[in-house]
Amino acid sequence: MKSHRDTVETECKPEVLILTLVSACCAWLLGIYIGRKWCLGSPYLWLIVPLLLVALWLLRKRRSERFVVMLGLLAVLGVLRVDSVLTRIDPGTMAYHNNRLVHLTGTVVGRPDVRETRVELTVEAEELQVDSEILPVHGRVLISTSIYPRLEYGDRLQATGYMQEPPISEDFSYRDFLARQDILSLMYYPKLQLLERGRGNSFAAALYAIREHARSVINRILPYPEAALLSGILLGAYHALPEKVTDSFNATGTSHIIVISGFNITILAIVLLRVSNQWLIRRQAVWLSIAGIVFYTLLLGSDAAVVRAAIMVCTILFAVLVGRASDALTSLALAALLMTAWNPLTLWDVSFQLSAGATLGLVLFASSLYQYAHHTMAGSGLSGSALPLIKDTLIATLAAQVFTLPLILYYFRRLSLVMPVANILILPVQPPLMGSGAIALLAGCVWLPAGQVIGWVTLVAPAPNGERGTWLIKCKCGKQFLGSPWSFLHGKRISCGCYFGSSLERERKSARREELYCKVQLRDEKNIRLMRQLRGDAGEEFIHSDFRRTVKQVVTHKRLNRKLDKQKVREMRSKHSLGLATQQELALAYGVGRSTVCDILNGKAWRNV
Repeated sequence: MKSHRDTVETECKPEVLILTLVSACCAWLLGIYIGRKWCLGSPYLWLIVPLLLVALWLLRKRRSERFVVMLGLLAVLGVLRVDSVLTRIDPGTMAYHNNRLVHLTGTVVGRPDVRETRVELTVEAEELQVDSEILPVHGRVLISTSIYPRLEYGDRLQATGYMQEPPISEDFSYRDFLARQDILSLMYYPKLQLLERGRGNSFAAALYAIREHARSVINRILPYPEAALLSGILLGAYHALPEKVTDSFNATGTSHIIVISGFNITILAIVLLRVSNQWLIRRQAVWLSIAGIVFYTLLLGSDAAVVRAAIMVCTILFAVLVGRASDALTSLALAALLMTAWNPLTLWDVSFQLSAGATLGLVLFASSLYQYAHHTMAGSGLSGSALPLIKDTLIATLAAQVFTLPLILYYFRRLSLVMPVANILILPVQPPLMGSGAIALLAGCVWLPAGQVIGWVTLVAPAPNGERGTWLIKCKCGKQFLGSPWSFLHGKRISCGCYFGSSLERERKSARREELYCKVQLRDEKNIRLMRQLRGDAGEEFIHSDFRRTVKQVVTHKRLNRKLDKQKVREMRSKHSLGLATQQELALAYGVGRSTVCDILNGKAWRNV
């Protein structure tokens, strides 16, 4: 017979602990999925929890039955947790007043998301004026407005415009995407009035200020678009990148290079640990590394991939601190548990799914693929000098794609045939680029000329990255678009050729746009003077983006009517006929020009409606 000591040792084996935590994570995630999918938010579910707790106590000596009951309890708790975060729409919520003209008073509660031609503000509502009635409300609204005048975190403002619900298309639900951030309303280019500054959390405001200062330093030490690329790699501010560069990275399957991912967090942890080990004892070095990773994560924001990587790395470092063996699969399960416990809707975040899928593929298949490659090369008599390169790039890429490739096909309907080659060419440049870029940034914060000198050294790395991505997209096996997520199973709409002709057409369109930029720049002298005044505080990308916005308005002016469907045209005509909105308010609400609104109301356009 087994003694009690042998039983305890068996239960405490690492394999048993790993299986227990992974199974608990799967049960928790399954409960969250069931609760969101079938909306099982019944108050009677709470009665099941004490019953399961009693069953756990009664089965405390029967390990297998107790384990099954524990999984059931976690699944029920997952259902209850996701039900607690789902928004109930009532007259006190913002979403209840969607699709009408409102006067909103609220505070900017998130970091302003500066895009190429606009800025997006997350505003926490305080009160709402509808039809001369002031109502206290709660909820968040996403406001899209122009870049200038600049609005910051903690600004209290009043917005007047048309508030609408996020749209849902056939391929993408913007409503569900924003709902994960507790945002159920949109406002496009409303009339804004600043009421007060500095109403946000002082610590969050300091983090945003540090990040914005670092971004401005990068804009001064590097030219555009290399500065935008380095900002994306170090700070996660990749939205300022030119569309051409972003398309190149997406087409070659290397978009993880221009965003913060687990690779960046891992490099940071290794650097912090090695540097701190030179002057500190091991325990202090580990704590310093954990503190640095936490600070860097808070500085970047709450992106799911960054948080997942930070939790995993901190878990592994903590295991080193207490002298325990670390396991990547256990760390991944713990990260998924903590993130979905904080926000259950993270489970539907595409960034989280891709990040967790890539990590799971590396954990499960990288070692097997490496052993297979080692035996194959040894049997064929090939030199082993090329094996480290294959292990670090090609094998890692293939292992990560086991779970991420189906997700990419499903969500984006895009397949890159040059992805393995692209990662072999680009990934080796990533660590030197991060290191030299970080040194240039720190030197620029202390003394700008020193940062500019180091920045010229850093400039050598970003250029090849962009050039390699652009060259690979033009070769004969670039990205392929799929008409439906699984159409490749039927052999439809996919071939070994690529869009070489369409790439040339994009180049010609880009050249024509650049020519148009120059014409606008030469004509609008007043705009040029204004941009030169703002250039000291803003980066070059804002100067270019201002001209791009002007050009896009000119180019797309004739297409504005096509973007409005018949239902929206009827809404515009009915609101104007009932006196609910002026022409200017309709133009702001629907994001079109005032001349377009006049044409629609006068019957000159959309005659078939």
